[in-house]
Amino acid sequence: MGLIDAILKFADPYERQARLYPALLAVCPVVIAVMCVFATQASILTDVSLAVVACGMLYWMSGLARQRGRQLEPELFRAWGGKPSVQLMRHRNGLIDPVTKSRAHSFLATALGIRFPTSKDEQQDPESADKVYESATRWLLEQTRDPGKFGLLLTENIAYGFRRNMLGMRSVGLSSACLAICWLALDAGLFAVATPYDLAARLSSVSPGYRVSLLVCLALAGMWLIGASEARVRTAAFAYAERLLAACDGLAAIKQTTPSPAAPTG
Repeated sequence: MGLIDAILKFADPYERQARLYPALLAVCPVVIAVMCVFATQASILTDVSLAVVACGMLYWMSGLARQRGRQLEPELFRAWGGKPSVQLMRHRNGLIDPVTKSRAHSFLATALGIRFPTSKDEQQDPESADKVYESATRWLLEQTRDPGKFGLLLTENIAYGFRRNMLGMRSVGLSSACLAICWLALDAGLFAVATPYDLAARLSSVSPGYRVSLLVCLALAGMWLIGASEARVRTAAFAYAERLLAACDGLAAIKQTTPSPAAPTG
């Protein structure tokens, strides 16, 4: 894929927000360190070359973010007790009220032409029931890909994808931030000081750009430590699953307003 293709690919909201942004946040500390350390040595040609290389690297990093995020999913789903969308369809799960759940079950049973498990069926054979719910989830995903009709669902999907990929890139982002902090501190001579007073004096003697760069990299390290967490991924995952199940009402409304094809004549 060429550079232009890569740039156009990031015009897609999901690609940009759920995959590119985690990659950007992961490489940001190192980029800041490079710009700070080599700012006086850079030329226009060097800047252009770095920009071209950075675009290719970001495209690769966004793919890495997606890969690492998806690798986390099976482990997370097992820890949570199954896929959030499957959990919400279970009779024994109380996150969705029974009336709404029954309406979704009825719609999906009709749409897929299958019999949905009753509460008793689910108790007797939960594994078979989950297979039905999984099939229904896959069908729902295919029917709700139009962002014009299901914009809220896309928003929740992006939020989940971003948090999942952030968690997948946590070790990369944290390593990047720590490397940048150490590099900046070493270049500024901060490791050579003996006392906190000397450290304060040395910090005051370096350029404001160095101080700002160090603060930003420290803030990014804190973000990777605190902000990229399983709890945040779980919250987004269940919010997305709830919106996906709510799409049954939207699909039912679309079906009711869509005129039936005219019967053939003659």
